[in-house]
Amino acid sequence: MIHKTGPSKEKNAFSLLAIVTEAGTLGITLVICLIAGVFLGRYIDKIMDTSPWGLIFCSLLGAVTGFWSLYKKALRYMKEDNQNRHGSRTKQKDTGGPD
Repeated sequence: MIHKTGPSKEKNAFSLLAIVTEAGTLGITLVICLIAGVFLGRYIDKIMDTSPWGLIFCSLLGAVTGFWSLYKKALRYMKEDNQNRHGSRTKQKDTGGPD
């Protein structure tokens, strides 16, 4: 008699590595958007002599862009997880007719 005790340790380790990798990617995405906003704002302030308004506006724009990107990725991961959990049941619509 074979007893299944759950996923193997290798699969769990891979899953943990994938989670850590994705979390790192999300963090890097946010930081890069913020840094890009700061540098763009400083550049605009230097060129147009509008200090500190370019920095403030572009920093906020970078933050909004970063969080929007995180939101879109989170929605994609939730959709993939939902499809993985429910399999093909979520892909097919019930027509109400006989099978």
